[in-house]
Amino acid sequence: MPRRILAAVLYLSLPAVAQTTSTPISLLVEQCLQLPQELPPVTPGADPDRLALAFERQTLALNNVNDRLNYYRGYRLSPDDSQALLQCQLFLADTLQGLLASHELTDLSLALAEGDQAQRRLGKHLALLQQQSWPRERKSQLHTAQTGIRQNLDSQDLSLVIAAEQCQLPSPVPSGPAPEMASTAEPPAADAPQMSKQVSKQANKPSLDVSIAAYLMHQSDDLCRFRVWQAYQTRATERNRQAFERILALSASQAEEAGFSDFSTYRLAGQQLHTPALVKAFLDGQTRRLTVSPWDLGRALATAPKANPAGLQESTGQGLLEQSFEAMNALGLSFEPVAERLIRVWHRGRLLGELFLAPDANSQDSNSYRLMRQGVLGQQFGQGSLSLKSNLSSLRDRRAALAAIAQAVTALGKSGHAYLLNAQGSSLDSNHVPALWLQYYLEAALGLSAPAESASEPSREALALSYSEQLNVFRAKVALSSYQADAAKSYPDLAAQFSASFAANWPSVEDYPYSFSAIAFEGPLYYQRLWQPALAKLIYTETKECLEPARVFAILTINEPGLSLEQQLGSLIGEPVEPASLIRRVNHVSANQNSQSGTCPH
Repeated sequence: MPRRILAAVLYLSLPAVAQTTSTPISLLVEQCLQLPQELPPVTPGADPDRLALAFERQTLALNNVNDRLNYYRGYRLSPDDSQALLQCQLFLADTLQGLLASHELTDLSLALAEGDQAQRRLGKHLALLQQQSWPRERKSQLHTAQTGIRQNLDSQDLSLVIAAEQCQLPSPVPSGPAPEMASTAEPPAADAPQMSKQVSKQANKPSLDVSIAAYLMHQSDDLCRFRVWQAYQTRATERNRQAFERILALSASQAEEAGFSDFSTYRLAGQQLHTPALVKAFLDGQTRRLTVSPWDLGRALATAPKANPAGLQESTGQGLLEQSFEAMNALGLSFEPVAERLIRVWHRGRLLGELFLAPDANSQDSNSYRLMRQGVLGQQFGQGSLSLKSNLSSLRDRRAALAAIAQAVTALGKSGHAYLLNAQGSSLDSNHVPALWLQYYLEAALGLSAPAESASEPSREALALSYSEQLNVFRAKVALSSYQADAAKSYPDLAAQFSASFAANWPSVEDYPYSFSAIAFEGPLYYQRLWQPALAKLIYTETKECLEPARVFAILTINEPGLSLEQQLGSLIGEPVEPASLIRRVNHVSANQNSQSGTCPH
């Protein structure tokens, strides 16, 4: 153990070194290029337990190098280091492509299907990865199209030109907070505001997003706000149209070759909500009609009262971290400082891993967690880096910090025998549920839970949250339908779905898919941004008066018996837990957010 601890401390010191010398990057790339690229043949009749252990040992180095690669990519590196990491990234991609296409992996997944529950889960996961693996050429075309869409939407080399005199504001437009705006689009009228390409040479010029948000806040004319908002949404429509249609064509070909009717059905296979019909049932239950339109949101936020929970006090990132550690003692967790910024995390006497606290100089802009090494029971403990803002000046900052803390602890706590199951969970739409549950627990323990809202005058935070949720609901509907065949679209009338969420009519919705980049990257899985928080909220609501939090944490995160997701949910909230029943229960809790607790299942 002392030797392993020393190695961990040396690894944790690498980020600071990487900024002054290329040696750590060079060592990583050297390790990367020496990784084995093939799996040994599977011996017929071999013991599944030995096969699973051998597979873990053969692929653990690959997974560790990939984790370290992703970790370093979050830092500013020299051009030489960036090029070296790119070389490693391409090598890993080729290696993974070869493994997924190999007969050895197919034989292994079939052999694991004869093992115990944990081995069957691993075998099923490997089979799903193989089924949803893209050919190298098609994947390259996909990534090129995705990158183009993101760059077009992120571009700030545009300026707002308002031709209509009645829509002009005194110059300069006051700057202000930039509320999140729905990504919708419609060709502007002849005298409507236009987005013209113009590279700014002013270093202190506000970004386009901030400029548009400020305009919407200060413009009193409804029609002008609507037209400016539309112009903003259509800024990349023509540039993104061809790239997105290419993505749809590539996705449809992938689904057809795999034997599925469309890409939405193909992509949902293996998820908790495994059919478009289940996703539709969930999204329909999450739809709430707001009383504010997207282009009126800024003005509504400016006049709404601020939320003021009892726990909202001046705090620092370090102070909130210490309060969180104290609250998590009740979960059986303990936190041992071993160096100035190194903490060991224990659960009931068992080491889960080590947490490196980023220096304050790197913590000014975000609250975030980054994995350094995934824990695997019997093989290695986990490592991660936590970055917290020095000053947490708002409720939003505090909740973001708690989210990062919860993610860090649950990432270390996932310590089963299989790396892939620890890192990716039973399905993509359930992997973050333990961290979300822990976040809700910490918010309640620290007095940062949202208070009951008045229906007549919701707080600024509640209004922004409701808007964000409905934005995600509508986007999820667009994403699901965009990847379906015309005759099978879950939402053939998107204009009606827009009206179902927002207090506005918008007949021309055909440009919407070109207006947000996540549709190109997440596609039909966009719904999980809503599903995972909703499922975690169900678990928290149903257990907070019924089960000790320590038991919930042990079942949901530690999961020593290796229970399936269905078994975990059955132990926590009681039957039924099949998808259709879960959707009804989740939607019921979402519709009654002010209720204090659920019915105890035990």
